Amino acid sequence: MPFGFDGEKRLLAVLSDHHSRPKSIADAVELILQQNEEQLVDKSTEWAVEPVLDRHEFVEWLKGLDVVHWTKFTARLPNPEPMDPFEELHQRLTSRHATKITETMTSEHDGGLIGIEHDKDFRQAIAMGEQGFATLGGKGHREGKVSFFRQNEQVARESVEDLPPTWDDVFSLIGDLLKGKLRRFLDDDQAE
Repeated sequence: MPFGFDGEKRLLAVLSDHHSRPKSIADAVELILQQNEEQLVDKSTEWAVEPVLDRHEFVEWLKGLDVVHWTKFTARLPNPEPMDPFEELHQRLTSRHATKITETMTSEHDGGLIGIEHDKDFRQAIAMGEQGFATLGGKGHREGKVSFFRQNEQVARESVEDLPPTWDDVFSLIGDLLKGKLRRFLDDDQAE
């Protein structure tokens, strides 16, 4: 499975055939990185590879529901230092010496939850999810049918219609995607 890594943005791109679950790919890469770290004399990093959230897809999922029953995020202490969009949540974690937080918001009202995308903590969790420091999920109803959002399965994606004919061209394509289109998942929403 060809892949590329952007060290500046800490973004991993994998050319997938859609038969492998994104979480399985992330777990395999994390295992390799952690095993490499264990072989070092001076261990310095606890590796975590998380699927990157596509903010637009999550917010559109929320807005498209007739009723939102619950939403949840699990965020872990970011490394390196936090960015402004989630500074408060980072401070909340560090002031309590926490390394991870899970927050679930539920509603048993007929109308369900409202305005989740405007909630301060969930906005910060969304920003963390875009950087791979949080995972989000939820459950709701749309047109009488149950709808789930699972970031581990609904990751930020870019589709390529036709693959180039050679491996060199495939790796060049992955590099171009990392430096261009895929960075939008990290960069676009930082300006909002």
